[in-house]
Amino acid sequence: MRMKKAQAEQFIGIAILVIALIGFVVYTKISGVQRAASTTVSISSEFKKEAVLISISSVPYITINMIPLDQLWGAYSCTGNDTIDYGSFRINVSSETNKKMDYLFGKGNWKIDLNGSKVLSMHTGYIASENQQVYDFLFSIPCDNTTIGRGKIYAK
Repeated sequence: MRMKKAQAEQFIGIAILVIALIGFVVYTKISGVQRAASTTVSISSEFKKEAVLISISSVPYITINMIPLDQLWGAYSCTGNDTIDYGSFRINVSSETNKKMDYLFGKGNWKIDLNGSKVLSMHTGYIASENQQVYDFLFSIPCDNTTIGRGKIYAK
């Protein structure tokens, strides 16, 4: 069966129409993705600022082996030793703090002061800046049940 000339022209017309429709849909999707990407970039920069504020206030309550960091910092303040022995396990306070803080804020973008003197940051390159966040917190010092320690977390 041979197609007649009119049928061939209709077939070609429908094919061109389908190709044009597919092209339009692809173009619409690509431009939508580009708009979404630019919106995502602006939202993510705002989210990062908010996330730093939220995460900096939760840092003392992050746990290592079910022990919150603020309790580890209290033991560290008592003993002055990096490694605290809990009988069945030991925790290196400086090392674990560095791992958690580097993960949250990036290497060199944070510093922790305990009682105004002990600095837990091993990254001496921390430089204060205008856009840094500061969080003041209190922590118990287990060697003296009546003493409360004061700490500050600085993060960019």
